[in-house]
Amino acid sequence: MRGEKRSEPTYDLRLCNSATGKCDLSEEEARKPEAYRQAESEAADRQRHERLERWRNTPLDPEAKQALGNVPPAAAWLELQDQVAGAFCDHPEEADVLLVKYEAMYQCPYDLEGLLAMMGNLNPVVGINNFQYLNEKVNLKDVMKSKPLDVLEQVLKMLTISDKWQSEIF
Repeated sequence: MRGEKRSEPTYDLRLCNSATGKCDLSEEEARKPEAYRQAESEAADRQRHERLERWRNTPLDPEAKQALGNVPPAAAWLELQDQVAGAFCDHPEEADVLLVKYEAMYQCPYDLEGLLAMMGNLNPVVGINNFQYLNEKVNLKDVMKSKPLDVLEQVLKMLTISDKWQSEIF
């Protein structure tokens, strides 16, 4: 044994493939940009598919269904987003006052960009269900006839004082 040269053990390192969730990529494969992009694309596709399935299976609350009439929840939710953005564009001072009021009173965690991002990423049915839960001012059958500041205030109420929102989201 003395004087014999010992060879270092070799390991076949396998790396995690986010597309399959398994460690089936060799180090060489993982370093290839196309393998990485493909794995990321497959993972993103899988996440979109899972999200779409969850969204399809979310029921509309009876109160929200009645308030919408024949208006699809996704269309009404987009109109609510437009009105929130419009509140900040057309009435920036008043919109800021509302945002500051709800932040001070209820620790609203959103600024304009965060508010619009949250609304854009939320399942429209979940959004409409929660919006209608406390809604006192906005006609969901014709959102665009509502005052943008009223829509903003109702969204802020949903995010801050709604026990329904708190129980579903947190």
